[in-house]
Amino acid sequence: MQNEKIHFIWDSVVEAIHGDDRKVNGVTLKNIKTGEERQADFGGIFIYVGLDPVSDFYSRFIGITDELGWIVTDDHMKTAIAGIYAVGDVRQKDLRQITTAVGDGAIAGQDSLDRCRTFISVVKHAFVGLFLTKVCLCFRNRKTHL
Repeated sequence: MQNEKIHFIWDSVVEAIHGDDRKVNGVTLKNIKTGEERQADFGGIFIYVGLDPVSDFYSRFIGITDELGWIVTDDHMKTAIAGIYAVGDVRQKDLRQITTAVGDGAIAGQDSLDRCRTFISVVKHAFVGLFLTKVCLCFRNRKTHL
């Protein structure tokens, strides 16, 4: 299928993106085989990084990835290791887009905030319980000395 509006530029990488504070108007392309650079006019760009997860560290050292290298999480972005979350395109999921990555981040952020609140509440109650125990012991010891 051919489309006159689509042209492939093979063996090339983007060296620079040109424009002003409002919009893109072109790029500098470099042919990786010949080293030749050229300017190309574009009204916009879409950056596609690829589909390989960058998770070697996690698979090698803490083992929270699947066989393809995607980090496995639950619906709250939690991994198998407590306190470690994964969001965005490194997660094992069907759709990888900026909108889903932003949603992943919001979910993980809210869950970690809830986790911190729970921890603080538990520590606060433990401290209050310990404090009250000390106060009761103090009063009890005073009564025995009277």
